[in-house]
Amino acid sequence: MKTNILTIITFVLIAQVHGFSQELTNTNHSQALDFGKSMVKAFFDNNCTAVYNSLATSVMSMESGEQFIKSTFTEQQFCSENPARRDIATSYQIYLNNYMPVAMTHTEFAEAYPQLQEIYQLQAGDFYFNGANLKKGATELFRAADMVTFILRKSKKAGQAFEIIGM
Repeated sequence: MKTNILTIITFVLIAQVHGFSQELTNTNHSQALDFGKSMVKAFFDNNCTAVYNSLATSVMSMESGEQFIKSTFTEQQFCSENPARRDIATSYQIYLNNYMPVAMTHTEFAEAYPQLQEIYQLQAGDFYFNGANLKKGATELFRAADMVTFILRKSKKAGQAFEIIGM
């Protein structure tokens, strides 16, 4: 009888911890998606400073694999680029109508893209944000879609949920 009660109590505790863990993962996932979308919106608002301030001190170029360090020079280079096309009207609302941004946990990313996981090496708690996920039949709005694809990590900066560690 004692064994059955202990088994039931243990089962209930494990279920509660798992439920809390799943809720936390869902919250972080939602936060990562919202953060990534806010970075894309900043591009449409011509607010490169918001994106630049969200970069980690050292950021990996997802295109070349090289690391670059934030500096005044890199800020000038970064802010001289805007991924949005200039030959058509663009806005954040038009973006939302044409794209389905996605945030993936490191596990989801590793399962979907094992070869890229070997290169990017996302860690537990990291998220891959793909802001260039075009809806079927939609209009492309970006000249440089890689600028709206990020690897996100929980930020230690006050008031900032994530920082961009890969772009």
